[in-house]
Amino acid sequence: MLTQNAMPGATRLRGNPTGIGNRVTDAGPVDAERPQQTALDEVGRAWEALPASLFGGEDERVRARDAFVRVGLFHAFTGARRAGQSVDACAALALSAPEVRALRGHRSIVQAWIAPLRPASPRRATHPAEERDEPLSEPHPEARTVDFERVCAQQEAIIDALRKRNPARARAMIEDLCAYQANSKPIYLAKSLCALAAQAHRLGLGALQEELTERATRVCPEDPWSWSQRGAALRAAGDPAGALHAYARALALGDPVSAHNGRADVLKDLGRFDDALQLFEETLRAHPDSVFARHGRADVLRTMGRLCDALDAYDAMLLDDPTDVFAKTGRAMVFKTGRRFEEALAAYADTAREHPECIVAKTGGADVLKVMGRLADALSAYDAALLAHPASMVARTGRADILRLLGRHDDSLAAYHEAGRAHPQDAAGTRGRAASQRRAQRRGATG
Repeated sequence: MLTQNAMPGATRLRGNPTGIGNRVTDAGPVDAERPQQTALDEVGRAWEALPASLFGGEDERVRARDAFVRVGLFHAFTGARRAGQSVDACAALALSAPEVRALRGHRSIVQAWIAPLRPASPRRATHPAEERDEPLSEPHPEARTVDFERVCAQQEAIIDALRKRNPARARAMIEDLCAYQANSKPIYLAKSLCALAAQAHRLGLGALQEELTERATRVCPEDPWSWSQRGAALRAAGDPAGALHAYARALALGDPVSAHNGRADVLKDLGRFDDALQLFEETLRAHPDSVFARHGRADVLRTMGRLCDALDAYDAMLLDDPTDVFAKTGRAMVFKTGRRFEEALAAYADTAREHPECIVAKTGGADVLKVMGRLADALSAYDAALLAHPASMVARTGRADILRLLGRHDDSLAAYHEAGRAHPQDAAGTRGRAASQRRAQRRGATG
């Protein structure tokens, strides 16, 4: 639960694992002459100065504060102020977050909040291209002012096209965004690309996530957050070596929290659970506000079979933030691992109802139905997931698995091949396809 003060405490600043505060870390050494508390106070005073009428009432102010905490915006603004950098890039990324866009008047609120946090200038500060700090990578010699509102509108339009399953339009608009931001600081184009990559991940568009993060590291190779996001994309694509290399780059460039958390996730994928747990716990000792590390630790505990400890960890997170979708799906996974299937189904269903864009809740529920032997219901659930998220690797492979278990081997082979074309590195799909092929060969031999 949030504190009653307008400014959340230090342990609440980082926000959720995909929050803005975890990804807006403009490179360059932190200015030691600007203490963390000073920056914290500046951000807090700017928030407290906002009139309740801007939100439509005190209740709406609390709701807005809750949303900004979840995406890590307090932490992001504090980090930018501490480093003597502009807050505009943080704000641009915040306005791409669904939690923020759902707020009435969200743009006016963000603009009013950051106005006193911008460096004094006779010009109207509209977008990070107007900043006075030294750029990461050299901008075009004829760098122009980039309109903050236009960039946000372009990002929102791209996300809308992705949601409506119009990839051609989305790609065309991504190119327009890149062309528009090409003459400003490269780091801000990289941030835009990473923000879009995070949305692609949420929508199950792994190939696009990988493409956007690769482009971000080319645009601004000195940005540690871009390398952390590159590591996440490579991990999702089944390339642990590439992911570890990307996280090492992020660490070398000064982002230890994202780098260590990402590395721990890769170690978990490789079955090195003790090492992963140790790394998450080391991160939490140094950075107790890292929600990503809290989630990672809980998931490793679940994987290790320490289900009571994992459930306690997720319950503690939900006590802090009852809307935390990652804790909700993690809790459902604990129920499934403990074979508490009805509770798992209910938990996944509740999460899908509260967060209709959460593909994990939909495929998680389908997977529980499969384990329970309710294959027809599982097939319907995977079909529904694919209707909403047609690019989801888990949904494609899960559907093919159900077809194989139902004995529809020709259909399953076709489904596996379709999944393989979209996700050639998916190990589960490769195993399932091989199983269907063996079954088909046995049928041919006996026929």
